[in-house]
Amino acid sequence: MIAQLREWASTPIVVLSASCQEDAKVAALDLGADDYLTKPCGAGELLARMRVALRRAAGAGQKVSEPIITIGELRVDLARRQLSVGGTSVHLTPIEYRLLVALAGRAGPARRQGADAPAVTEAGLGASLRQHGTLRAHLHGPPAPQAGD
Repeated sequence: MIAQLREWASTPIVVLSASCQEDAKVAALDLGADDYLTKPCGAGELLARMRVALRRAAGAGQKVSEPIITIGELRVDLARRQLSVGGTSVHLTPIEYRLLVALAGRAGPARRQGADAPAVTEAGLGASLRQHGTLRAHLHGPPAPQAGD
């Protein structure tokens, strides 16, 4: 979950876990957590560590990011799991939504076919982009009829 959050947010992350295994702590920190506490811990210590993480973020000039991706008329609100195109709300299946978030997080110049396969695989989708042609229809509407149709 930390790696997925880091794909779109620079918000400080403080992990509170029952696991006191060193490898779990190292993994969480390597994935992008700012701090790691093991339970049981006092509320005062947790709050103090959260204040430290927020101070570091503010001091480093990080803005606590809005979990929103905007590309042209496409707007994805990651916190609310909502999508709109041109101000119109669009319903997606869970797989279509995950695919869209994986691709929107890698927006940029056009890439060769299959270049987004790592993002799709990391999103846990595993299926090819061709199998999710309905996503294109949701975003762009049905294809225009071809001459002679």
